[in-house]
Amino acid sequence: MSRAYGAARWIAARLSRQLAALIACAFCLSGSLYFLLQPVIANRICDIYAANPEWTTSREAVMIDNLRAAAARDGLAATDSAALSAWVRGYPPMLLTIYRSRALLYDSAQYTSSVLHAHIAQPALAERGASYTVSFADGDAQVALSTFPEHTTSDLFSRALLVVCAALFLCVVLLGMRRKVRSLVRLELETLAIAGGETDRPITVSGDDELAELARSVDGMRASLLSSVKESDGERQERDAWAAALSHDLRTPLTALRGYLEVLLRLDPPGAARVFAQKSAAQADRIKGMSDMLFSCFTGAPIPAEELRGMSAEELRVNLDERAGLLREKGLSVSLEMDAREGVRLRVRREALERVLDNAFGNLASHANPLEPIAIKAEYVKGAILLSIENTRKDIDGSGQKLGLTICENLMRAMGGAFETVQHGDTFCVRVSIAYD
Repeated sequence: MSRAYGAARWIAARLSRQLAALIACAFCLSGSLYFLLQPVIANRICDIYAANPEWTTSREAVMIDNLRAAAARDGLAATDSAALSAWVRGYPPMLLTIYRSRALLYDSAQYTSSVLHAHIAQPALAERGASYTVSFADGDAQVALSTFPEHTTSDLFSRALLVVCAALFLCVVLLGMRRKVRSLVRLELETLAIAGGETDRPITVSGDDELAELARSVDGMRASLLSSVKESDGERQERDAWAAALSHDLRTPLTALRGYLEVLLRLDPPGAARVFAQKSAAQADRIKGMSDMLFSCFTGAPIPAEELRGMSAEELRVNLDERAGLLREKGLSVSLEMDAREGVRLRVRREALERVLDNAFGNLASHANPLEPIAIKAEYVKGAILLSIENTRKDIDGSGQKLGLTICENLMRAMGGAFETVQHGDTFCVRVSIAYD
């Protein structure tokens, strides 16, 4: 059933029908040329040999000498039909008749499948002249021999004509397929150009077969891709404008708040008031730093290199240890493995890395299963610290964390690192790659 359906589809395909018609036309053209020219060439060769009978006469003399030599060398008898037939087959087409005292001893037409021209007929025995006398093993006999060298020449030219017609058939087929192949090559080049980023370059559509349909489909995909890219660029520009506006709107009241806190600190408030004022100022500075990173949060724009000297490996270990302690206070089991190497400076901005760690540890506090341990491990691998935080979740749905995870991914990419999450069943793992000097 599937083979029949495939054959029906092949026959129904326009391209298949066009190729079949092309092959049929090429075959008819080359075949017609062969059957038209072959008899003309054969007749012309016969006419040439008829105009030059000495060619045939000299050939007959050579054949008689060969027959006499074979009779003397091999002991041929005039009545040995098998041996004489074998000798006749070894030479170009000929008619050989042997008789003695006008009694027929051998006629090659009776023993060999002669490929002579159909119009050549053997004359009656009484009309055959004994042109030559040959000494056979069983005595002398008269021999009538006729050769037809024109047949050999005609056969040679017929084969050459057949080769020419076959070459013509191939040329017609290849020239006919050239247009399809050129369309396919052009489609390949235009597709590669689109893959290289030239989405504005249209796809050339020609014809009405399946290749044209394919080109039309690829052009539709190109237009759809171009529309999606333009829409994505618009969304990105809108997001950038939104981030810039939000950063500006946050910076204005934060500047005022920071000024008020500085005035309050200059008044030297007593006791707890001063402590809370200092903490408020620190948090205001942190919010200001986060507002400065809004572009990186939402777009992954690179953070300037001069700002990526904010933390050492020892400070990271202390930070992780403090956060692990807070989780233990909430009843969670936490294990931390990290070696603090001296002289290792992380290529991070402190506020950005803390934003990433806030998100990761905040999710642990909200979603980690308190009955299962949390494994925090940091390793030094090829110029980077690989930090992994693995835990078992008490709820599998994490749809509410998508925005926070996207911000973490953008921030780490902006600092030349990486951030990814892997979830298998209820096991959730956060992996952070932090570059260092």
